[in-house]
Amino acid sequence: MRVPGIVLVLVLSFGVVAAQYRIVDEAEYRTACGAAVPVPLRARAESYRMTLETKSSMEGRPSTDYASRSVTSYQDRNKWHRLRESNFGTTKNVREEITVDGKTYVREGNGEWSEFRPDTTSRFGDSVKTDTRYISVEYRLLPDETLKGQTVKVCEKYEVAAVKTAGSESEARRESTSRFWVTNEGLLKSENSYRNISEKGTATSWIKNEWETDPTIKVSIPAKFAQ
Repeated sequence: MRVPGIVLVLVLSFGVVAAQYRIVDEAEYRTACGAAVPVPLRARAESYRMTLETKSSMEGRPSTDYASRSVTSYQDRNKWHRLRESNFGTTKNVREEITVDGKTYVREGNGEWSEFRPDTTSRFGDSVKTDTRYISVEYRLLPDETLKGQTVKVCEKYEVAAVKTAGSESEARRESTSRFWVTNEGLLKSENSYRNISEKGTATSWIKNEWETDPTIKVSIPAKFAQ
């Protein structure tokens, strides 16, 4: 059943977003957006740029606030360059990476380049097991927008779930909103916001991805490693 257009005001620690939308069923959502999760533009191009931004915070604990921004330029699947800046509390970090034909080179800030050699003996710890129980899901279509000179469809998915972590006696409430900007060529932009309410407090996070093609991208190894 369709619901008349309404106005949503979404309040997060990262701002207030007002958007007019129409609630639809999953079938209409898939038809309008191409898929439940649209295919990024990167799947349709060799040379492209991806910009990723993130923010996260825990209510009442500003020292643990985290934010990052990375720009990754792909000449092709075997050659890419990434510049990443991050802030954890008052600590700032800048890291640059270049990968060419399976070899990766890194440097911190303006330091010297070095070849990255992964530690193949280290192992990750066991992942935390969770049980997710979905309470509700809502599919939304928003008015078309103009993005990078193109008219794009805007789709949104809102979910509410109860999440229980192994060993915990209580459930946390998780609210998530995923918004996609889609063209016939693929996904140009996505934003995901999360709000988790548990006995430990309220945590919020936000992730934004943007993709754009650029046939001029060229990636080469650092000069000190060139033959």
